Amino acid sequence: MLVYANHFIMSGQDTEYCVLKAIGGWIKEQLGYGLHPEQLVATGEFPGQKGSSSSYLKIISATDYSPKLFFWKLSVQDQYVKGRQWQTELGLKISSDRLEFSCVLKTDELSALIAKPVIASKPRVITYIFNNIKNANNASFLGSLVGDSIKELKGDLTSYRAFLYEIERSQRDYPIVLVSPTQDGEYLVNCDYLQNSLIGLAQVIKVSENYDRYEMCAELGQKWSAWHGAINVIHTPRNRGFIQGRYFLADEIRGWGEKRQDYVSRILAWVTNDTNAQKLKNRIRFEGVIQAAFRSRIKYAQLHVNSMDSEELKVELNEVYKQVERQEHYFNDIVEENKNLEILLAETQNQASDLSDQVRQKDFQISSLQGLLDNNGKNKTSNHDIDLLFNIACRKDEPTPEECLNALSVKYFSVCEILESATKSAQDSNRFKDGRRLLDMLVRLVTDYREELIKNGDAAARKVFGQNEFAAKESETVMSHLKLKRYRTFNYLGEDVEMFRHLKIGTSDDVSKTIRVHFYWDYSREKIIIGYCGKHLPVSDH
Repeated sequence: MLVYANHFIMSGQDTEYCVLKAIGGWIKEQLGYGLHPEQLVATGEFPGQKGSSSSYLKIISATDYSPKLFFWKLSVQDQYVKGRQWQTELGLKISSDRLEFSCVLKTDELSALIAKPVIASKPRVITYIFNNIKNANNASFLGSLVGDSIKELKGDLTSYRAFLYEIERSQRDYPIVLVSPTQDGEYLVNCDYLQNSLIGLAQVIKVSENYDRYEMCAELGQKWSAWHGAINVIHTPRNRGFIQGRYFLADEIRGWGEKRQDYVSRILAWVTNDTNAQKLKNRIRFEGVIQAAFRSRIKYAQLHVNSMDSEELKVELNEVYKQVERQEHYFNDIVEENKNLEILLAETQNQASDLSDQVRQKDFQISSLQGLLDNNGKNKTSNHDIDLLFNIACRKDEPTPEECLNALSVKYFSVCEILESATKSAQDSNRFKDGRRLLDMLVRLVTDYREELIKNGDAAARKVFGQNEFAAKESETVMSHLKLKRYRTFNYLGEDVEMFRHLKIGTSDDVSKTIRVHFYWDYSREKIIIGYCGKHLPVSDH
């Protein structure tokens, strides 16, 4: 199974030294002992021991003519899975003006019975080479190296538009991994470590902690956004310009394993599923180096054959060389055919993955509809209520504030109550244009916020909302002003109840962009009581 493939092009006087030093250090770790510099670049075979597992290194070199070619093939038995062997293939091509390096990591299973999943990983030699080149005085990567450092998506319009342009740029030849912070402002993965694992493959972009998810969605669309700890893997554009994204929610990511390393391995697997086929096309092959080495020996014999006494030997060598050339042409044809098959396989896998995503999406839609229809007992829903929910879900325009409250009362009537004053204020605010955002906040209010309030108290509950979405109280001016307090007092169960807690969207006086939802927490009934849903209520400076 192919696990990882990468390819670098470098230049500079110190490049060869940097790369060979990195390879030598890595081989020492794998064999349990180091090789002399001359052994490292000469044809040979070396057994070794890595921990409790045996290892074996084979080296092929062709250095008589330019370009010089080297190939290292390391095989290591899996320490934990019997019958599985890890194979790492390193290739090096040194020309007068550049150096090419390729790395392929794959597994070889003894039989189909070995079904334990392979954990994606990056060979450590990649990090060694990257660090050596970056720290050298006269060595560099040709062109811009993808993923040499993380980038940040700031919460402003310019950043969002630049990011969208980069996503849709047809010349982009690498995936993008968009990592968002949780509601606590933390990231589920170490972004620096993740980027280090994706050097040369993908660009990690970290969403700024002060972002606004609704502004992000407005500019990028939900397809290219990420929030609340989610990670969005945006794949390389395909030939026809189609771009696919893989969106992983925070809860799904936490289910990938107990360690953060498990999260990185899973993301690496999704990235390499996109990049492996393209990187394989440029790899330096074991068979190619063998033939180059053999051909150089034949050429050498031809150059010195005049010093030999036997004319027959000269004829024989010429004939052998012709045969080698024929074999090389034949081999190149096979290689080209294999490349095409690899690309076809990758495309087929992508198509199968697309179909799988469509099936998952349909299953989710069916499950959601069943959740609405399969009500019984206390949460039984009428046909009228179902029509309301279907209408909001299917139509393109935004729901009105009144429709948002009605939908909330249909689905969550057991945990919330909509007062008549809330319905009346919502009817007066039918010009408000961001109904889906309002509905999302209302749902979070009666689900996530309510659950946190019951389990962990107000301090934890308010983290369900962003810093500009929730206020636990009004200003001192409002709370100390009798008339202003009355605007925020509503009749509930025959009593006047002050409702200073509120949700908020927008800050302007434009009723199409701004709305407030004032509510009360009835701790004895464990219910959210919504008393107002309308324009910004008066304050002292209005």
